[in-house]
Amino acid sequence: MKNCKKKEEIISTGSKLIIEKGYLNTSIQDITSKMGIAKGSFYTYFKSKDEFILTIIFNKISEFKTEVEEIVVSECTLEEAMRKYFLHALSVPAKEPEFFILLMNLLNNINSLSQKISKFLLTNTPLKYRGVKMILEKYSDELDMEVKKSSEELDRYSVIICNLVNTFYDHKFKPMMETYQKNNNHHFDLVQVKKSLESIDLEAEVNFLTKITMKIISK
Repeated sequence: MKNCKKKEEIISTGSKLIIEKGYLNTSIQDITSKMGIAKGSFYTYFKSKDEFILTIIFNKISEFKTEVEEIVVSECTLEEAMRKYFLHALSVPAKEPEFFILLMNLLNNINSLSQKISKFLLTNTPLKYRGVKMILEKYSDELDMEVKKSSEELDRYSVIICNLVNTFYDHKFKPMMETYQKNNNHHFDLVQVKKSLESIDLEAEVNFLTKITMKIISK
């Protein structure tokens, strides 16, 4: 229990420093100095800085996967399931602002990251498609598709739905990312993200995407 607590403290401190300084500007020494612990203590739980950040990402991905699985097993209509999915997908910045900033920081500097981290981020991107597909498979009888091409069309529907989510993020957060890139800043400010969130009518966005999706996939 004590070891788990120390590991969580390292993750918490490291995440905050990355948000403040950016991933590339945060070293293991910065983390251990902030905590007042020996550098060797960090290596007790993580073999490297890469393993440290991958642990954070993997833990969050697992949480998000569990949330989608809960939507799949819930008793609701197709439209309600899609509404729940969009609410889940669009709520990440509001529910997990620190993780959202950390992830944006990594993606904004992906060409400067190690091959191990870049590959992990790109490899796990298809997970969101599989999450949507799990929902669509449950309601396959209600979808507008040919039986013989059902698997192929489920994949295409999944990509379309995920691209709708991507469009939301591009529209709402891309201007902020471009501003940071233009000013040569390599990390995102928590205050700026929260300010961007205040201007978003989440309910309206969820309703809009749900409406579009139902027109596309329903019989």
